[in-house]
Amino acid sequence: MSVFVTTENQDILWRMLQQHPQFYNMEFSQKNVLFRKTIEALYFENEHVQLNYQQLQELNKKAIRGILERFIQPNKNMVESSEDRSVREFREREEVYQKMTKKPDLPDAKKMFEEPIVDDDVITNMEERLLQYQSQRSLDISNIEIQHNQQNQDKNQHQSMVEEMMKKIQELEQRVAALEKNIN
Repeated sequence: MSVFVTTENQDILWRMLQQHPQFYNMEFSQKNVLFRKTIEALYFENEHVQLNYQQLQELNKKAIRGILERFIQPNKNMVESSEDRSVREFREREEVYQKMTKKPDLPDAKKMFEEPIVDDDVITNMEERLLQYQSQRSLDISNIEIQHNQQNQDKNQHQSMVEEMMKKIQELEQRVAALEKNIN
């Protein structure tokens, strides 16, 4: 049930209600009292219930419906009784007292006076880095040599194909010449 009264959930409910024009135009103190009373009543009704996400949504819908019904219906005037007012004032004063007596959160003194650690990517093992660099360079060189050899092979294949084609063209030219002699 504590999920229902978290500030995040109450902020969501408050923003949803502010989208309704009549609630938006209401006096702030009236809105505040109406909101607080409705949330408080629903909380005490369901105080010992463990809510899952779906149940929380249903309870939120119920809260919004309850608030809207209270201020839209003219016969239900929001009048704060003296008992309700004294309970509200007591809770407000109790909150103020708790805030006043709360121990302040002080920063850790050790952290305040420590020098910040600067990580400049300091090379700790130079020999290892050099070996890595050399092995990477050797790999790059071997890749270049492989590419160069592949290109040479491709050139040689191309050259041999061109020579073969030239031979076939010469053979065809000789045959054509021989056929022309036979026709004449």
